[in-house]
Amino acid sequence: MFEIINLFPIPLYSGYLPNKYSSLEPFLESQELIILENHNNQGIKSKNFNILDLNELKPLSNYILEQVKIYASTHLNLSHSYYKFTQSWVSIKNTNESHAPHMHSNSLISGIFYFGQADNLTPKVGFQKLFSSDSYLLQPQFQNNYNPLEGPVYFDSTPGKMYIFPSFLGHFVPVNNSSLPRKCVAFNILPTDGLGDENNGNRINFLI
Repeated sequence: MFEIINLFPIPLYSGYLPNKYSSLEPFLESQELIILENHNNQGIKSKNFNILDLNELKPLSNYILEQVKIYASTHLNLSHSYYKFTQSWVSIKNTNESHAPHMHSNSLISGIFYFGQADNLTPKVGFQKLFSSDSYLLQPQFQNNYNPLEGPVYFDSTPGKMYIFPSFLGHFVPVNNSSLPRKCVAFNILPTDGLGDENNGNRINFLI
């Protein structure tokens, strides 16, 4: 007899925002948008990169931070007491737009939630482990071109859906084949009490 043990799984928070926060969609829709230079084909983003710090979104922001604290303590085993958004922005992918696999640097926890409308052609969100080198030193041929050590794995991007994950987890957006824009708010988070250990000389303190 034998068993297969999945070592070091990465916990992914998946849930729906409470319906009461859907009333905030008109405010999200009203945000001024820009196309960033040197960010080819990544779609449109809000000019404000601290959108969840706005007073109009404070109830939603508090709810997200509560979920982050539970996720961080229960599933990442982190001991920090409080967390804050370092950046948060609206991201829109119109027809034929996508976003290549990437991670969020200078962040501990990241997340995303969706709003607006969606249909069967709205692209799902893909998660993928991004290694500095190939998982295999050799180059084997995978069944169905799928590497089980890297992914990708896809999840729904329906309005109201929210995901929270470690910032090192790679994620991407496939090409939007829908006539509807794919709308979401993305965010990065750090603990308010800093990172590292003073005794090891690697302490970083943050201004609240």
